[in-house]
Amino acid sequence: MTADELIASLIRRLELSDLEPEESGGWRIVFDGDVCVDVYAEGDKKIRLETALGPLPEDEYQAERLIRSVLARNLTLLAGGVARNVLFLHPDRSILSMERTEFAENSDEESFAASVEDFVNAAEAWLEFLALEATPLPPGLVMR
Repeated sequence: MTADELIASLIRRLELSDLEPEESGGWRIVFDGDVCVDVYAEGDKKIRLETALGPLPEDEYQAERLIRSVLARNLTLLAGGVARNVLFLHPDRSILSMERTEFAENSDEESFAASVEDFVNAAEAWLEFLALEATPLPPGLVMR
């Protein structure tokens, strides 16, 4: 199947027949009311999934602390062989995002839908992790 065919099958499966592509050429699909996934066909063979996880804290110390925690967790996931997603930071906007590339030639409708579901589940796990990491430290507690 081609990238466009797989994306069309996902849109049908989700019963989003009125969904139109964004100006960027991708489709924006919201899952579970809070995970927004942008889906892009990159030629006939590749599909890129992308989601914004959130901005970095404005405070430099808190931003550095968060980045350290994110990198440590990401390395743990990579070492366990379970990560298929790439985390990145938009340098001009300081927004942490996640993306994954799927290859259309290795997918059918079922496997692509399962990959999208796995991506959404990973995004939800990252959002939960980031929410916990963003919890302020109790007064008087200093982390070094």
